[in-house]
Amino acid sequence: MAIMHPDNPVARKSVVRYMEAMKSVCVRVAGSGSWGRVA
Repeated sequence: MAIMHPDNPVARKSVVRYMEAMKSVCVRVAGSGSWGRVA
């Protein structure tokens, strides 16, 4: 995943939070084996 954002602390914090949320969803999908609706 590539994300472009301004180089400032607020943007970095937001991007880290977003990527952690996306990782969580991907881990749940991979763990369940269900590729249907997850969220």
